Amino acid sequence: MRFLYLVVDDLNADAAEMTRLAERGQALVGSDDVFDVTRIEIGPGYFYESVVGGALVVPGVLHAVSRHGADYDAIILGCATDPGLDAARSITDCAVIGGGEASVVLTALLGRTFGIVTIAESAVPELRAQIRRVGAESRCVGVESIETPFADVDRKYEQARDAVTEQAVSLRDQGADSIVLSCMSFGFTAMAQDVSARIGIPVLDPVRAAVAAGHAQAITGTGVSRKAVPRLENPGFLHDYLGRFSQVSLDSGLTGYAPALPTTAAQSRKDSHA
Repeated sequence: MRFLYLVVDDLNADAAEMTRLAERGQALVGSDDVFDVTRIEIGPGYFYESVVGGALVVPGVLHAVSRHGADYDAIILGCATDPGLDAARSITDCAVIGGGEASVVLTALLGRTFGIVTIAESAVPELRAQIRRVGAESRCVGVESIETPFADVDRKYEQARDAVTEQAVSLRDQGADSIVLSCMSFGFTAMAQDVSARIGIPVLDPVRAAVAAGHAQAITGTGVSRKAVPRLENPGFLHDYLGRFSQVSLDSGLTGYAPALPTTAAQSRKDSHA
């Protein structure tokens, strides 16, 4: 399968960071699949998880899905609150996967109950809405935060791992049969495996869950139901609207515009050594 991962939370990520994501993502899926990475072109330069940040990236998500959907089997949204998920699904026949949604759904295969550990308290309301959306509210024992910037999940890995472990133990002791790590940054580390070994129950990260969901759709030959998410019949107005973003100067205090880095992992690696 051909996966495209959309970076939505750091439009200023340099070539080295894009290469890190591409190489770790490719290692995750293996040689039989392709894992490319690109940034959205419209959205905040950088944001922590919040309802405002999530809303601001939706135009960029729609632009990227419209641009790249025909070239990939699945597009993975690079935020575990899944910003713009249904809207993106409405404009393409490519599978659009939300890692947060996929993780919560997969917990049903691991036990009766689950808990969520995320990086910021500001993301908790969105995650609770996500749980309700998939009908899993009665199975969730709680949502906890480690209050850590997403970049520090990798840069300060041991500190982040200890904080995640502490919250995961609390959720386990409250009755969780499994744990969801609800930030995509966790998926580019060994966090899920390390924490699972420490606490003795399954731990899911949203990147691997998204890849699994993409494979599940491919193997079963299914896609999103157009009864649930109707196809946008007249996309011209959307394209006109998105086109305006490249013609206006956005307030740098709130949002920014940045061109996408090359999509392919190979080109990203080349650029990082230029």
